[in-house]
Amino acid sequence: MQERLIVGGWVLVRPTPTAPCQGTTLPPLLWSISDCIQDELPRPDPWLGDWFQDEAEAVRAAANVTGEMPRVVTVALVPEDAVDLMAGEDAESSPWFDLLRQQVALDAGRYVHGFEVVGAEHYVDVHSWHCHRYADEVWEKLGIHTNDKGLIPTYAEAQAVLTWMCNLPDSEAPEPCFWTIVALAEGEIAVPTVPYRAETESLAPGTFTPSAPPVGVRSNSVPARVREWLKGLGSA
Repeated sequence: MQERLIVGGWVLVRPTPTAPCQGTTLPPLLWSISDCIQDELPRPDPWLGDWFQDEAEAVRAAANVTGEMPRVVTVALVPEDAVDLMAGEDAESSPWFDLLRQQVALDAGRYVHGFEVVGAEHYVDVHSWHCHRYADEVWEKLGIHTNDKGLIPTYAEAQAVLTWMCNLPDSEAPEPCFWTIVALAEGEIAVPTVPYRAETESLAPGTFTPSAPPVGVRSNSVPARVREWLKGLGSA
């Protein structure tokens, strides 16, 4: 069963070389939404948190970055995780939760690359489990291996990693903030519009494993297509 996911926002991501200290079981390049690991890339104004709430704004920001163009990655959460995340913040007035409050479903055209365990401080400034160099230990103790992007392949495995981290002794514990799970997805550049229906059946335990990208879904990292799309916005 595929996890139901709702959109949190969009983050610019450029695969970052893996530091040897982060783990020998990791791939050469890491995908992460955490600016602790990530290159210094545009983010919305600090009071808006780490993720853009407007996809067009994120795409414009990516097109203006010098050097290799970053990818515009959709960040999504399981609805229950989103509720828990917002519970510790002023969700009613915080602009970084606009999409989560609307419970906008992740569009079926978005391909989920994997999951990242992240720790959210105020203003949704996030850390990554990779900041704490847990990958090798997770492989040894839980038998969970990351994929070729350094992401956790399934939501169920990400839950296991999160539970393990949160039960470590204080000397080994992660940054003291709210830790949760996010999905990193890509696909056609279009804001999803299908609302999540809260009255539908409750979530089953995570069993989602990304398969091959659907036919016709193109990466939004292709500069020519992005610039063509932006040109269309300007003439609208």
